[in-house]
Amino acid sequence: MMKAVRLLMAGAIAGYIWNELAPGRAAGIVLSVCSLGAAALLLGIVKGIPCLLGLLFTGAGVVMYARHGTAWQEAISGFGSMLNVITLLTIVPIVSLPIELGGYARRIQTVIRSNIRHTGPLYIVTSLLSFVLSAFMSLATLPMVYRVIRPSVDLYPVEHKERFMSRAITHGYSMPFLWTPVAPIVGVVVEMTGVSWGRMLPLVIPFSLLGLVLDCGMGLAIAGRHRRRMAAPVLAVKASGFRSADIQRASGLKNDVWLRGIGAGDGPAVSAGELRTAHSRPKQPWSSDTEDPEAAASIVAAAETPENPSSPDLSSPQRGRNPFQILLAMAVFGLSLPLLQAVTGLGFLLLVTLFTIPFALMWAVFISEGRTFVVNIRELLPMQLLRMKDQFLVLLCAGFMISAIENTGAGLTVNAGISLLGGLVGEHLFLALIPMIPLALSMAGVHPVVGTALTAGALNPALLHVPVELTAMAMLVGASCSYMLGPYNATAGLMSSLSGETPQRISNWNAPFTAVFLLTAMVFLYVSSM
Repeated sequence: MMKAVRLLMAGAIAGYIWNELAPGRAAGIVLSVCSLGAAALLLGIVKGIPCLLGLLFTGAGVVMYARHGTAWQEAISGFGSMLNVITLLTIVPIVSLPIELGGYARRIQTVIRSNIRHTGPLYIVTSLLSFVLSAFMSLATLPMVYRVIRPSVDLYPVEHKERFMSRAITHGYSMPFLWTPVAPIVGVVVEMTGVSWGRMLPLVIPFSLLGLVLDCGMGLAIAGRHRRRMAAPVLAVKASGFRSADIQRASGLKNDVWLRGIGAGDGPAVSAGELRTAHSRPKQPWSSDTEDPEAAASIVAAAETPENPSSPDLSSPQRGRNPFQILLAMAVFGLSLPLLQAVTGLGFLLLVTLFTIPFALMWAVFISEGRTFVVNIRELLPMQLLRMKDQFLVLLCAGFMISAIENTGAGLTVNAGISLLGGLVGEHLFLALIPMIPLALSMAGVHPVVGTALTAGALNPALLHVPVELTAMAMLVGASCSYMLGPYNATAGLMSSLSGETPQRISNWNAPFTAVFLLTAMVFLYVSSM
């Protein structure tokens, strides 16, 4: 059964590419038959919410086509209308393979343990790393950043380590979804609204960076508050004249935890063994006769950095390649797309799909991993198809419903309702409220890609009388927030499996920043549309 499903999924993707490059009756038949067959088999395999959504979308499409009297031959072709997104989701993860083969994570981990001494900068590095990798790796960013950073977090006095990791990773990970071409939601919005990706970049990239700055600012504020709270015992020592042992007995804290608090506030942890060494000295740096006990304790905490690195040889191949190569690759990839689109005239989603594998291969050859890349890609693609079966089903069925809306005239009714609503609340306010639509759908269990596609399919930017770039940005902001706040999408599910926490708790942890980012975006959209 699974082999048949995989063959039909691969056939549908091949049929889509064939139909785009050389449209014809044969390509259309392959596309429709494979899509319908894959949807039918997946409905019997997939369980839970994805199956329920698939049945709901298919049922809605069947009702619309039946009421309109559409021929069944025309109706079944609707199952392939979202294959552009499905193909992108299947192919794009390959671009992350050179990052893994190059061992960039090892170099980043070495730099962190050598130079980062406080939790505030550690949060910034984690969020920034997620931001950079997400521009290429999409969902693969989450486990990679978690594996790189999580061991180092244990060496710092972070009060809630999993919350720290979840916030930093998810927030940084979601910001590039406003602009990165490897994000399916960007391709969906570009294709369905007709906006130019290049013209949209001056608007969405600065706002994406603003979101990153907001996240880092909130992270620093939380770290600063934690440092002040942890430094309180030191001030008590200085004010009362008591020795550290008195404070420790009164509070019931263990040696290593107490020293974490009286050090730099949030620097690397000092072990109990270091405490015994400190007690053997003629004068304890945290005793009452020290001129500045907090500063003295910082010296003790700084005596050993995490894992006691001693000027590591960053040029060693075992420590991975220079992470700045990722930024260089990102620039080359991003600059190549507009040029290729101008030369070939291909659609944005198709171009990204076709360019991904050659680009990843060239990158792998550049880092002398070309042969390993070819071996890995042969194993990766079949596994990727099976991992995507839930999304494959939901997107196929959502595409069927969207095509029914477009082909039966139901879209006119939807547009009329939207136009009426825009007239009631005002066009500017309605534009500011658009991000709430995909976010609300995500909270109801709809995948952000599907929610964004439904929103883009229902909205006609011309009816809003605002620039299409602002409408596209509003949809992308809503989708980005959906990845942070939606408890039922793959982001929350993967972070849940990594951290051992429930998806609902992951969602709750992201709520404060999501609210700030969403409110900032809504104000910006409202003001910009006036």
